[in-house]
Amino acid sequence: MLEGKNCLCLSTDFPGFFQDLAKLRLVAFGALSGLVLLDKAGVVHNDMKPDNLIWTEGGTGPRVKIVDFGCARLDQREERGRNWALAEGGAGHLGKWAPEMILRLPIGHRADVWGVAVSLCELFCGRMVWRSEADSAEVVMAQALGLCNLRDGLPASLLRRSPLDVRQLYTPAPRHWPLRRSGSLIEALRPKHWGLDQVLGPGWQDSDKVDLGQMLLAGLVLDPTFRPNAAQLLQCCNFLNPEIPRKAL
Repeated sequence: MLEGKNCLCLSTDFPGFFQDLAKLRLVAFGALSGLVLLDKAGVVHNDMKPDNLIWTEGGTGPRVKIVDFGCARLDQREERGRNWALAEGGAGHLGKWAPEMILRLPIGHRADVWGVAVSLCELFCGRMVWRSEADSAEVVMAQALGLCNLRDGLPASLLRRSPLDVRQLYTPAPRHWPLRRSGSLIEALRPKHWGLDQVLGPGWQDSDKVDLGQMLLAGLVLDPTFRPNAAQLLQCCNFLNPEIPRKAL
């Protein structure tokens, strides 16, 4: 049995614990390194969240490991002909759903990268990025649009790939916003807050949080086609490689 404490408990019991960027870097490195191994094995974890990241102490120092594979599935590369869309099985915490999950697109390992990025946001700021456990998928999508700073709404190129009846769920062109229905009332959900300022605070681009912000921007790409995988993030992000001089990159 793995001994340690999950990162959500650490964040709750010790407020500000993960505002120490060195500690948050350990979480990011451990989670992404674990995802690299899962990707090689053709496994999608499908429930990346702070609760499932365990902080362990050992002789070589603290490490972070991924646990709880109850929602895991084989990557579509391992079972060709199967469409690993959300409709074929359950998924983890709604607030960590990647956009492809919300749109019922095939789910691959890059969905786990999204979950790690959202988890890092939550651990750093000490609160849930998403408003409520009762949120609908459309509310989560609206919050994702705000976090990604997509002020023109959901890209039509992504929406067209969804098997859902998007006419009932999103506003028509030119800007596609998620819709919330309550009885006969229909509300277009436009984010109230934009970008990573809501997580890292204003002016993060000119602070010691710039490398963290750049890594989060890289992971929080709405379209999974253009979202990097875990190995690519580990290789290219200054936040994960602080010893590499910027001018050498």
